[in-house]
Amino acid sequence: MIKKKIAIVGGGITGLYLGYRLAPYHQVTIFEKNQRVGGLLETFRPVYPSWPIDNFYHHFFPSDQRLIHLLESLDLPYSFKTPITATWQNGQINPFSSPKDLITFPHLSLPSKFRLGAAITLLKAIPDYHLVPDQEAAKVFPILMGKKAYQTIWRPLMRGKFGPLHQKISAVWLWARIKKRSGRLGYPEGGFTNLTKAIVEKFTSLGGKIKTNQSITKISQLVGFEKIIFTTPKKILDSVISESNHPSKGAPYLASLNLILLGSKPILKNNLYWLSIADNAFPFVAIISQAGLIDKKNYNHCYPTYIGGYYQQDDQILTASPKKVLNQFAPFIRKINPQFEAKDYQAHLSKCLWAQPVVTPGYSQRIPSIKTNSRNIYLVNMEQIYPWDRGINYALEQADKFLKSVAPNSRLV
Repeated sequence: MIKKKIAIVGGGITGLYLGYRLAPYHQVTIFEKNQRVGGLLETFRPVYPSWPIDNFYHHFFPSDQRLIHLLESLDLPYSFKTPITATWQNGQINPFSSPKDLITFPHLSLPSKFRLGAAITLLKAIPDYHLVPDQEAAKVFPILMGKKAYQTIWRPLMRGKFGPLHQKISAVWLWARIKKRSGRLGYPEGGFTNLTKAIVEKFTSLGGKIKTNQSITKISQLVGFEKIIFTTPKKILDSVISESNHPSKGAPYLASLNLILLGSKPILKNNLYWLSIADNAFPFVAIISQAGLIDKKNYNHCYPTYIGGYYQQDDQILTASPKKVLNQFAPFIRKINPQFEAKDYQAHLSKCLWAQPVVTPGYSQRIPSIKTNSRNIYLVNMEQIYPWDRGINYALEQADKFLKSVAPNSRLV
């Protein structure tokens, strides 16, 4: 088989995995605009000896079999834990990890709790998303689980994540989140950076090349490549090939911002892992304490804590400094932990402009195709993940769909 020269634009997990799978058969070069590959799996190291810390919080579920298979094939150990989760509502923390927590939840009547519990059981039992009405969740879920339950629990969370778009989100998207959710969460030993490193090592050992600090803005930069695979948002692909008059039909995205605080004092008490903020006066939607999932000894007995959420792409917070974001967040952190003092923590800020596609009714008819109008250009990205939410497992699945449909036996047609 004659090897083709292939360019992959984007060095996140999708691009790296595609390169790893294609490198045995072709000459593959990955172009990444940042200094390092990894994308949303990028990490940083604190000043003290520690596992690398993810720029964005991650975990996986027992049902993420594609990711688990990849970890095992690369000899990367991992473990599962059942961490404690809760919600912040009406000025207090309410555990929300188990059926018992639902029964003791103070903000719903007993009939509302039973109806909500029955609705969640039903939603988890639905085998296929085609059985879920493709209408706004704000219309479907109050009917299914009761208006009070939706307004008390789900609406604040939806509004916190999607802002003014929360009423337009498809019920299919919310069903998929509930269907997928599991109490047991997994994490690789040493962090997700070991997954990135292992793939890079395999890819380069097979002759693959990685070019960082390479922002692709014109298709002419890729002259000489027989096939080009973009793993970027559709709108970025369209801007690169705009000379061909391709209309931009990509999904709208939300940006993500995480303020990561490192200190010897826990911000969340009682070994709590995840605190969802059901209060739209807060400028963030969740607090995640990594020590609630991974033993703090792996972080030099410090408590890496993520505070942030999703924002409109033009939100001014995305241009703010770590100090400014910390000053904005601090009064709200103190509502949850009155002993919080900003001076006790190192602050690190991570941002991603293209973090969350906005899934509205009819999204399945608007999913961009893998094959573009240009015969040698392909698109593989998180906009194509449906009905599940974006995540590592489904990035791998989407890459495998591309390989199966376009490159069976790794012969790119």
